[in-house]
Amino acid sequence: MKMLSMIVGLSLLSATSAFAQTSYPMTCVFDGSQNVSITQSLTAPRKLVVAFSFKRATKPATQGVDPGTCAWQDRGLYADEPAMIAHVVDDAYTYHEVVFAGKSQLVHTPINALWAPQAKTRGYKLNVKVYNSAPDHGIAVNFFRVAN
Repeated sequence: MKMLSMIVGLSLLSATSAFAQTSYPMTCVFDGSQNVSITQSLTAPRKLVVAFSFKRATKPATQGVDPGTCAWQDRGLYADEPAMIAHVVDDAYTYHEVVFAGKSQLVHTPINALWAPQAKTRGYKLNVKVYNSAPDHGIAVNFFRVAN
């Protein structure tokens, strides 16, 4: 019985490890005109997908990130890497204070993605850890998913 428990425990551990993703830091700077979409996940109940597209940076984030682009810390992005980031969060909202054009406004925002309204602010910098994801949650292309 003890041996069976140990085998089951090791099986669960290896199954959990198989689903673990290594994430890497990415820096994005918004250009003020990028759209952030907030939609219901098509594959996970009570989840939202907060996503945006960007241009691939040609240089590493350590050399500065141009508005509208995202970069790895140590290099730009390759042409075959995704140009979209998605953050899958709980379907829960809060009001978050944001300053637009010098005026403070309350914005209805997903609780775990308080960065989303800032996308309309030119120069807003977002530092996230992401991993490569195959199509999922109703997104039909590969994308970078924010590690939670």
